[in-house]
Amino acid sequence: MEDFYCPKCFSKLKRFEGCGAVGYFCDSCKTLISRKKILSHEEAEKRSKKILKKFDKAATLWYSQSVNNKQKSSASHLTAPASDG
Repeated sequence: MEDFYCPKCFSKLKRFEGCGAVGYFCDSCKTLISRKKILSHEEAEKRSKKILKKFDKAATLWYSQSVNNKQKSSASHLTAPASDG
């Protein structure tokens, strides 16, 4: 039987069967997941990689802005004050 994963946290879902119905439960999120929203292993991998790429881009942008701000603040300390004369 194929494993399915949570669309929010990508954890493996527990499958419950009873009275002809099937339900999926995420232990991490503590919620029932609709059959229409569950992810296969391949879908979960694709989505998690996509999220990691977005996170990596954001982290790189944040780091470059942080470095630029530090360089600007250290350069402002090196400039001489204007003379009044």
